[in-house]
Amino acid sequence: MQAPSRESSDRSKEPDRSGRTGLAGMGYGLAVGVVLGAAGFWLYQQVGTEPSRTVPISLSAPTRAALEHLSQPVVAHLYIGLHEAGVPEEDRAFAGHVEELLRAFATVAGPNFRVQRHEVRTAEEQQAAAEAGIEPFHLERGAAAWLGLVLESGNRRQTLPRLDPAWKEALEFDVARAAQEVSRPLLAAQPAPTEAEQAALSRVREALGPPDALSPEEGARRLREAALEEFKQLAQSFQARQDELRRRFQQAEQQGDAGAQQALLRELRQLQAEQTAQLQRLAERLQSDLQAWQRLKSAPSPEGAPSATGPESTPAPGRPHR
Repeated sequence: MQAPSRESSDRSKEPDRSGRTGLAGMGYGLAVGVVLGAAGFWLYQQVGTEPSRTVPISLSAPTRAALEHLSQPVVAHLYIGLHEAGVPEEDRAFAGHVEELLRAFATVAGPNFRVQRHEVRTAEEQQAAAEAGIEPFHLERGAAAWLGLVLESGNRRQTLPRLDPAWKEALEFDVARAAQEVSRPLLAAQPAPTEAEQAALSRVREALGPPDALSPEEGARRLREAALEEFKQLAQSFQARQDELRRRFQQAEQQGDAGAQQALLRELRQLQAEQTAQLQRLAERLQSDLQAWQRLKSAPSPEGAPSATGPESTPAPGRPHR
């Protein structure tokens, strides 16, 4: 019979650090998840390759449903002026994505969604773009760049004055909502809000005050800033709970309590699930509040009351591409 080797004997005396490694790894994953979740949720900046022209964009089910039920035809006027040397290549690639997206819209909606492309190069074309509500950008680079969208249907019109790559992931939904809004008859009565919609309307009124006091863009900006502050507080709360779990785990490890260590690992997994659920609820609530704000701003003014934005210049709903 062979005696056990010294190496095997020494290894058997090493303490089991799997619990420490598991907690450290999961703790690091939670911290990274908070940071990446914040960046993804609030900046919508997701890096990806531009879609190939041979592979059509796949629209979401809500977008397809909205396009298939447009009340009347919509014309999308796309203004593009990205030819100057100072324009980053990222903007040109994003413009290609915008055109692919609009082609996908036209494919689904058929004759109810038509795209007109307007080149913006000459002084006359730049003047026409400005009169349509499109805003130049990259002026600080010495290059006037133009990339904006105007949607028209009948005598209703909504403008996205600048399409920004930072909001690429939101573009599909913003354009779909704008198309649905302009195609809606001016005098069509809105259905009574559901209980959840009524709660969102109440939150928005309490947060922003009278709808006539703010522009659509300013109201949406304030709602996002308030939600961002709440998100930061939520992230700090989860970080504090994570630190407490780490402290308790170290104490259990010093006491040699393996059962307590395993229980703390399970508690950390539950914390991760709770974090994900709360972030999702926060995102859904913000979306509901933005829709409620849009509803308040699109409500008809009392007869005879002046309107800050007539039917020819109704701002587009959703996230401002500025």
